[in-house]
Amino acid sequence: MLPYIDYQNKWTNPAPAGFGRMLMDMPSYHDYLIREIYQQDYLDLYLGAMTFNRTIVGGIYYVKITGNPILSVLGIPLDPLFTLTMGGNDYIKVDYDYPWTIAQLNQKRCIKYIMIGEAAHPINDSYFYKHTSTVSSPWLSAPVAAFTPSPNGSVLTGPTKLEKLLYLADNGYILIDLFPFATNYTALRTVLNTTGVSTFFFNNEVLFRINQFVVNGLTCQNSNEQNSNGKNAYEPIIAFSGPPTIHHYLANEIAMGAILLPPTIVCRCYMNDTIPATIPTPPLYWNRPWTSMTALHGVVIPYVKAPYYRCCTCQNAIAGPNNLFIRVAFF
Repeated sequence: MLPYIDYQNKWTNPAPAGFGRMLMDMPSYHDYLIREIYQQDYLDLYLGAMTFNRTIVGGIYYVKITGNPILSVLGIPLDPLFTLTMGGNDYIKVDYDYPWTIAQLNQKRCIKYIMIGEAAHPINDSYFYKHTSTVSSPWLSAPVAAFTPSPNGSVLTGPTKLEKLLYLADNGYILIDLFPFATNYTALRTVLNTTGVSTFFFNNEVLFRINQFVVNGLTCQNSNEQNSNGKNAYEPIIAFSGPPTIHHYLANEIAMGAILLPPTIVCRCYMNDTIPATIPTPPLYWNRPWTSMTALHGVVIPYVKAPYYRCCTCQNAIAGPNNLFIRVAFF
């Protein structure tokens, strides 16, 4: 989680380390923290322990800030819309109680598939890790479909979002965002690429976070089996969910060697097979013509275009990730 001053600096600092935006336009830091708490709830399924216990006051759920080793050092501003001070302690409001049982936490899991998102949506209530959100999103439905049937025999026990999140965790899947800001990126994406911001955040935020997963033993790295690249078959595999402007750009940077991945990460940033072969030049063309109903890496797809790189999973510029392209990227 970013301290308040770091969050603020990443919004206002000039490129490439920041967005170079006005402080008055900065998206809510408290909303960011609440999203991070929900993401940590999901990570607890890999840690095997609860991180953020809840306190109920007047029927409302809170997470205690004071004395918490993570939250107490962030410099969280107090705001009556988001925080509560009671008995000399500060709390931040959340939407629901802690979601997992002891039995669910005790199940052994490891992270194998890491999907990169762009950022949380600034308007709708579809945040991936908020299990009470009611707005449907391909960032949830597509991976659930991609992991059905489960590659490791996991069972989806019901239709609720909480049950779907548990199912994805059982399969080693996690989503992490490139940017912490819930804002409209439509007019920003090209500039973030050309000024180096996209690359900077990928190198210094995404790769740092993945490395922490590895260091803390949360990733699947215990097999001697080798994949086609000569790497450990159970090292985490990363893919990009879209929108394509930034994510295809990053995949192209990896493919061209401008971004160097640590040896603990696999990314299939090579060209998707096509029939017939075509010659679009990245990063101008993020997708490529495809002969409908032929197999893409063993998966038959009914579409006339496919992502240029195998690690990209976006079907089109607005629809988000596609379940068949997710299977292609990971399996």
